[in-house]
Amino acid sequence: MECDNRLGPARGGIQLLGEGKEQQEDCARPGSLVLTGVLPGPRVYCLELLLLLTSGVLPSPTLSAVTLNPATVKGGFSSQATITLTGTAPPAGLVVTLSTSKPKLAQLPTSVTIPGGASSAVVPLTTKPVLTNTNVTISASLNGVLKVARLTVTR
Repeated sequence: MECDNRLGPARGGIQLLGEGKEQQEDCARPGSLVLTGVLPGPRVYCLELLLLLTSGVLPSPTLSAVTLNPATVKGGFSSQATITLTGTAPPAGLVVTLSTSKPKLAQLPTSVTIPGGASSAVVPLTTKPVLTNTNVTISASLNGVLKVARLTVTR
């Protein structure tokens, strides 16, 4: 059979070939999805599945950003930090380490778990009153990737 190398309409017959399976169509290779078309004649429409997996494990997403809302807060009031990934967390979730450059002035949890299937998590950030406006760096770290945001605490 001749392979058209275009995805065409299927008539419900889908065949996925894996390693070691007998291949009957010219375009059918391990990892290929073979759909037979409804057009008359012996045509096979092929859709190649691009597998990015070479080790059998999906790559984990990494940190994309840390954002603060609000980024400026009066001392003694709260803000919140949103930790965002480049994709969704694996089923077991991902633990992101958090820190602050001035822990006596701005407190947040030392880590947050982004649940499986989620791409972000929100954590509370509390502040203490200050005598002068003060900048605080909020940091998030995951697998060697560091993202920061600046919180301004006002008097």
